[in-house]
Amino acid sequence: MTKKLDERLHASGAAVALTDTSSRAILKNAAPILFGLLLEQLIGMTDAVFLGRVGEVELGAAALGSVVFFFFIAQALGYAIGAQSLMGRANGSRDYAAFGRVFRQAGLFLFSLGLAVAVLLVLSADAIMSHIADSEAVSKAAADYLVWRGVGMPAAFFCVLLRTFFIAILETRILVWSSVVMVATNCVLNWLLIFGWGPIPPMGTAGAAIASALSEVACAIFLAGKIVRDGEIEKHSLAGSLTFDRDMQLKLFNLGRWLMLQESVSIGAWIYFFGAVEHVSERALAISNVVRQLGSLLFLFVHAFGTTCGSIAANLYGAGRSDLINAVVKRGLSLSFATMMPVVILFGLFPQWVLGWFTNLPEVIDASEPAFYVMLASYIVTTPPFFYYFVIGALGFARPSFITCIASSVVYVAYVAFITAATTSVALIWTSDTVYGFCLGLGTWYIWRHVEWSPARGEGRRILKPEGEIF
Repeated sequence: MTKKLDERLHASGAAVALTDTSSRAILKNAAPILFGLLLEQLIGMTDAVFLGRVGEVELGAAALGSVVFFFFIAQALGYAIGAQSLMGRANGSRDYAAFGRVFRQAGLFLFSLGLAVAVLLVLSADAIMSHIADSEAVSKAAADYLVWRGVGMPAAFFCVLLRTFFIAILETRILVWSSVVMVATNCVLNWLLIFGWGPIPPMGTAGAAIASALSEVACAIFLAGKIVRDGEIEKHSLAGSLTFDRDMQLKLFNLGRWLMLQESVSIGAWIYFFGAVEHVSERALAISNVVRQLGSLLFLFVHAFGTTCGSIAANLYGAGRSDLINAVVKRGLSLSFATMMPVVILFGLFPQWVLGWFTNLPEVIDASEPAFYVMLASYIVTTPPFFYYFVIGALGFARPSFITCIASSVVYVAYVAFITAATTSVALIWTSDTVYGFCLGLGTWYIWRHVEWSPARGEGRRILKPEGEIF
């Protein structure tokens, strides 16, 4: 980096944020994201906790309904990661006009897509679930859940955009408070709507879905209010024309399409997993919902640190400091392990207590323990590939990331098909996550060795660069 650029960064007050690759700097940005994700995860967890006291059918149905919901949310997430990459680079170069242009066009697309998906789910939830579940009871309860989550889809998509905004500008602390709003709203409404109270009848899985949808509305209002109060509309040029900008939409789509497709494939494989497990038995589905919820807690660590390091790396790339990216990524991976392992050890020492968070059915708790231990082992060995996968996605390596996702998912689905045909052991079925992580690791290892700033790429190798340049 030239002296002139260093002076410009210092003058703008951005030098520390953009060039500090210390563990403290990573933790400063990762901690709010981690706690925010943890609190958001509590939404799905509270659904499972309440429904686990209703019955196995309801507990399993929530798993199927939520995974189909996340299939559509994945479209927003994939698109938003692309927008985050462009906004992060624009923020790093202090090109706020470009930043605002990206934000407005991303918002226009995501809100329109959210409305379209809402209509689709309201009209077709029954048909979707009847093709996934064998059990009529599970299918009906899951469809009820999906309809009401669909109604809240525009608010959910808008929340994705607003969270992406704060991550891109490295102002992540607000995500914690937005998640507090979501969790508090969801917990209160779950209690009222699932079991009923006074004139409110018990609504079961539909009540859980309504509570979750309304919590996302509350989150959207909170984050939008924060943007207005802090003057971010003016600072980052968020206000402006909402006319469809073909050129910017093409840039966002060209970057986001790969991320949207890979998220679709990933969640599609996840849907296949739950469908295959449901074919084994209703209890196997209930067990997998409990284990998946706990596995998602561990996944938060790699998600938070991977997203943080990816966003910092995007800012560094935009500021012309690619030489610092390897350092920040290595430190981020170490911190991901250091923070996750105490939780893994705690879970491993007290499995009955942890599993009891989600259900008071002793037979389900006992049957879940072997699969629970398989899941713990899987997350230990798959943390590095998932971490680098988040980083390369946030940096804009969309096409190679997509290819890696496709290949890994094909192997995963094939393995799930084989293992569910060969055994009814839920623990053995859960080895599929390790297989997926291994395949993902091979792909991310190849990508990272060939990026333009990698010291290991060597002469004559293909050099990969982030996609979606806007400057």
